[in-house]
Amino acid sequence: MNTGGMTRIRKKVLEKVTSSENPITADEIYRSLYKHANLATIYRALNWLEDAGYITSIAFGSGPRYFFPKARHYHFLICEVCGKIQAVKECHLASSKADLEEHYGFIVLDHVLYFKGICKDCKKVRR
Repeated sequence: MNTGGMTRIRKKVLEKVTSSENPITADEIYRSLYKHANLATIYRALNWLEDAGYITSIAFGSGPRYFFPKARHYHFLICEVCGKIQAVKECHLASSKADLEEHYGFIVLDHVLYFKGICKDCKKVRR
């Protein structure tokens, strides 16, 4: 990882990403750090942190990018009603990964998995 250029703002943004229970958007980070930096600075810090290998990001469709620590592996649950994204930290695909390697000779380096559905809060409202 590149530690050169780790500014005060980049540290604050990294702390926000690593302390978040779920992946977080630039707007969410900005709302908590607006006294320290403008939104453009937040985006530049996120880009630098991603390029340096501290964090990674994912976008679902045309929605915002979500940032999370590179060291963590997530699967995602996306609510089609409210848009909430919940991270699932457990990975139950180890046997699938082994099957892909055995049957196709394919070495899996990483994967992204998400499920679309209705979250428990929206499910309660629909009843």
